Amino acid sequence: RGSSSFAERRRVAPKAPKPTMRAQTVTALLLLGCLAAGAAAAPFISINVDIGDRRAVLSLDSDEDPLEAVLGFVAREGLGEEVVGQLIAALNREAAALPAATAAPAVSFPVNVQGVRHQLDYYAGDVPEDTVRRFLLERGVGQDPALERYVASLAGEVRRTIAGLQGQPGAPVAPSTIATVSVELDGNLYPLDVHEGETAQAAATKFASDLRLGTDSIAVLTQAIQRKLNEAAADAAPQPLFTLPILIDNTQQMLAFYPGQDPTAVANRFCAETGVTDPVGCDSVRAALQARLNEAMKPATQVVSVLVGGVAYDLEYDPAVTNTAQLAAEFCRQQWEVMYAALVNDLGTTDVSQGDCTGIMADLLKQQVGGTINA
Repeated sequence: RGSSSFAERRRVAPKAPKPTMRAQTVTALLLLGCLAAGAAAAPFISINVDIGDRRAVLSLDSDEDPLEAVLGFVAREGLGEEVVGQLIAALNREAAALPAATAAPAVSFPVNVQGVRHQLDYYAGDVPEDTVRRFLLERGVGQDPALERYVASLAGEVRRTIAGLQGQPGAPVAPSTIATVSVELDGNLYPLDVHEGETAQAAATKFASDLRLGTDSIAVLTQAIQRKLNEAAADAAPQPLFTLPILIDNTQQMLAFYPGQDPTAVANRFCAETGVTDPVGCDSVRAALQARLNEAMKPATQVVSVLVGGVAYDLEYDPAVTNTAQLAAEFCRQQWEVMYAALVNDLGTTDVSQGDCTGIMADLLKQQVGGTINA
C-alpha cells in the first residue's frame, strides 16, 4: 500500500559512503524491534518500490523474518545494500498503519498460489475484489491473463462466506458495487468496480495502483468511470408518466408529469416558467393536463377469448364502462355470419336472430369473463 522511490532518489543524491554489512545489519535489527511490535497482528505487509521505470512489490508474510525479506528483495532486484535501511523503514511505516493487534480477519481461508499455500485474510469494511486482487498481485500473479477470473472466483468465495455469517453478532458487510467499467489492457479485459461511497477518481487511482499503470492513466479512467456513473444515475432517475406538448406563442413546449404530482400545481408552475400570464391561457393548460391525466389513468382494457367453430376471437373491453350485454351485442354484430352458422348448427334451426346471439353470448360472458368461452 505504501510507495517509495528509492532508485530515483539514489540517482540524484550525493553518493554516500557504502556502509559495512555489519553496521547495516545492526541498524536493520534495531528497526526490526519496532516492526515486530507494530506488525504483530498484521497477516501481510507489502509496499510498492519504484525502480527506474518499473515497479516491484516488497512483501512480508506475518511469519517471515523482515530482514531476510528485505535482503532477498534487494538481491532479486539488483539493488545496492545501501537501500536496506530505507526499505526496513518503509516496512515500519506500513506496519504502523495496519489494524491494531486486536483486529482479526472477518474471513480467512487458505489459497494455493503457484504451488505455495497462503492465507487469504479479509477484513470487515474492505472490498472483497480489492483484497483478493492485492493478495494475488503481491504473490506475482499480476501478469497472468486469468488474473481477473481468479479475482472473481476468490472474491465470490469471500462474499458467499460473508453472506453465510449474516445474522451473527458482528457479521461483516462488504461494500456493494454500484458500477463496473471494462478496461482493456494488452488484449485482456479487466473489470474496474466502483463501490458505494467511492468517488470516480478514488476508484481510478486504486485501479491504476493495483495494476501498476502510469499516473497519466488516472484521468482517462476517471472520465470513463464518471460517464458510467452518470448513465447509472440517469437510469435510476424517475420517469414521467407522460409528456404533454403545449403550444406557447407558436413554440412547442413539453410539460412532463410524474406519478404522484398534483396536476394543478404542475400546470401553475409550467405557466410561470413559460411566461403564460393570461388566466384563460393557464386554464387551458390545466384542462389539457387534466384530460391527458384522465386518459393515462383509465383502467387497462381486458381481453376475453371466444371460440366459435374452432376459431378463437379476442374481445377487448374496458371493465369500467362495458357490460356483458354491450360486449355480446357488439361481437354478434361484427361476427354475425360466423355466429349465425354456429348457432344454426347448435340449435338445429335457422330461425336465429342477432338478439338470440346477444342473449346467449351475454349469459356465457357472465359465467366466465376473462376466461375462454365456447360458443
